[in-house]
Amino acid sequence: MSRSRVLQQTLFRQHVKRLEPMLALASQPIEHSRAVRRHVMGFKYKSLGRWRKSAFEGDAERLADLFPITGLERFELAQSIGRGVILVNSHFGGARYVPQVLAHMGVELLSLNVFKKPRAKLHGMKVVRLHDTFLARAVLEAQKFLKKGKVVHLAGDGYSGKSGFLLTFLGRQRRFAAGFAELAVSTGAVVLPVFAPIDEEGRVNIEFVDPLDVGDDSMSYRDRIELLVTQYVRLLERRWAEDPGNVRPPHVEIFLTLPVNQALECAVVSESRSTA
Repeated sequence: MSRSRVLQQTLFRQHVKRLEPMLALASQPIEHSRAVRRHVMGFKYKSLGRWRKSAFEGDAERLADLFPITGLERFELAQSIGRGVILVNSHFGGARYVPQVLAHMGVELLSLNVFKKPRAKLHGMKVVRLHDTFLARAVLEAQKFLKKGKVVHLAGDGYSGKSGFLLTFLGRQRRFAAGFAELAVSTGAVVLPVFAPIDEEGRVNIEFVDPLDVGDDSMSYRDRIELLVTQYVRLLERRWAEDPGNVRPPHVEIFLTLPVNQALECAVVSESRSTA
């Protein structure tokens, strides 16, 4: 074991212990020290937040250094269509900074979240707390924003609610809500996933990926909803597998309590026996 790994095991014992099961699920060999550094960086989230709050009070160059953006052209193209944009975020890395960075750039948006208050009060960003209001009101406000061609930001991987789809996620059964998909089908908005992994230096890398396929009128309503949710889940699953260090600690703990997909587990066992 390298000296750096020994040091990590000593200083961040609890963090490393929590992360080990996720490393075992990785889709490819993961550099242990890199994953731990990212995990620890994300765990120090509150102090990170206080430090980064000053970035929104500084100049654009400093903001760009702390929050580099890739795929911005995808976001701008989605906006230009004029049907509204649903930014589907996740509890992954520095996700909560995405709407603040966009608002600082002059983007008018509505953010649906469960935070007590935004980390920075910025002109153009309206926040609706899902814990403070009726869900129907939040949906209505989101629909109004989208019909005006504006941007709605929300997370697609929350655990609240009982609706949605029960899907296999990294070998376990997990329910995913369909709120963003229902909004998209009812308004015709573009659905654009966004991720914000934190790197080893503490930068929050905002990444816009390709828009999701929303289907067409030849499909049933339920089929279109399921198509959107499944696409998002597969993207999130790949992110978790490729970069486990950016999975937030509370979500690691919840994930490890989820039931294992028995059918998938049996298939793996059968395959191993047949090749033995």
